[in-house]
Amino acid sequence: MNHGPQGLVVVIHRSAPQPPVNEQLSQPFTRQPFRNPVLVMIPAVDFTIRACQPAISGTYSPIRSLAAKPLIDSLKMTPQPIPLAPKVFSARLGAICANLSTVLYFSGYETASVGVAAMLSCLSFMDGALGFCMGCVIYQYIVYPIFGNGKSVE
Repeated sequence: MNHGPQGLVVVIHRSAPQPPVNEQLSQPFTRQPFRNPVLVMIPAVDFTIRACQPAISGTYSPIRSLAAKPLIDSLKMTPQPIPLAPKVFSARLGAICANLSTVLYFSGYETASVGVAAMLSCLSFMDGALGFCMGCVIYQYIVYPIFGNGKSVE
């Protein structure tokens, strides 16, 4: 016990030692679970190849070679001709988004990178699974009336 001014008794309590705090568990929303840069780099490379090679229509696409082509062959799906210009426009928009996501990731803006990648993933899912291509809609109603037409390709 210590005696303070005017004869008051001051009691000093020592707190019990606290267990160490795991920073990652105490703040679950500050870190992204997928911290592998390959997850943002593969789509960036794939979309860039597809955007830069419109004449070959995705022949050298890594994702198409690894995933889509075997699935198409096993289901015995027949190719259907689609307009080339809207798909090239969509691939270029995808390349911009995928590369933006990669740059944001390596710049330390992981949350923004995940947001851009999530948007691109949703749009790619809508195109592949539901047959709705948002880039094609943008092309049809904005780009085509201003810049002209494209040719159809299989």
